[in-house]
Amino acid sequence: MTKSNHQEVRKIQFSGKSSYMLALPKKWVEEMGLHPGDQVIVSKQPGNSLVITTRKDDLPVVKNEAVIRVVQGESLSTLIRKIISAYLLGYNLIQITTSSGMLTSTQKTGIKDLVRTRLVGAEVIADSAQEITIQVLVSFFELSIENALRRMILISSSMHRDAMAALEKLDFDLAEGVIKTDDEVDRFNLYVVRQLKMAIQRDRILQE
Repeated sequence: MTKSNHQEVRKIQFSGKSSYMLALPKKWVEEMGLHPGDQVIVSKQPGNSLVITTRKDDLPVVKNEAVIRVVQGESLSTLIRKIISAYLLGYNLIQITTSSGMLTSTQKTGIKDLVRTRLVGAEVIADSAQEITIQVLVSFFELSIENALRRMILISSSMHRDAMAALEKLDFDLAEGVIKTDDEVDRFNLYVVRQLKMAIQRDRILQE
């Protein structure tokens, strides 16, 4: 075996009557947390190359849990920005707690509205006077970036038609509906940004 920067040259060995064997780099196996008997995926790529990756179910979680501590006097807008940042960074569990004893009713209502209107795949799974826990339940394999973008295009096209109709007919109710629908586009926009950030750390997502 010879090494060159991040590349290694290894010999193919013949095993049995119809199988060939290739040893995996020990360092990579250890970094992936693999053990004898674990399965890997071998994907054929353009240019006669192969890519070896771990199984989807065995992928390490890039970001698992974020804890946001609300300080006394912190504005709701600041708290919302922190939650959105944690969501965009790929955290699957976001815990909001307070150092002053209790979350205010304004804070709790604002957090729940944020989850309901702007965070795709997120739900409040724990709610008490001291803390709220948000869990992101949807993954890339359930809602791809392509499908999310397609949904954004459909909603935006519908908004454009309704906006033109509202302007032509001076329909204020229809115009108000267009404004509210914009939140739906924002939801998918945040989701796409979240998935792209995670894809940078997970080559598998970019490939698929």
